Amino acid sequence: MIDIETTPDGATLVSVSEPLDYGLVADLAEVLASDSVREAHHIVIDLAAPGSMDESAVGVLVRSARDTRLRGGRLTLCGADDRVRDALERIGVARLVQLADDASSALASGRAA
Repeated sequence: MIDIETTPDGATLVSVSEPLDYGLVADLAEVLASDSVREAHHIVIDLAAPGSMDESAVGVLVRSARDTRLRGGRLTLCGADDRVRDALERIGVARLVQLADDASSALASGRAA
């Protein structure tokens, strides 16, 4: 399940409450491509459920991060377990997507930027 919340400062929090695998990737791509999310200056994706992330999910994150940067915004991924976080750092995704421990720190980093 994916929930979307807009914060008072204009950031968008996208909470993913299931493992981000093939079954949920199309839904996430649709959410990230929606006008309401694309208009945000800071998009935070919270991986609330521990679990895996497959290659298609990584592709969606990379495309969304690049698109967000081109519009002058930023994308932050939070809540990833250590295994997922290490994999994202190893394959270089962490250069495009900021990583944070939780949604609160991710949103705070957007306000400070």
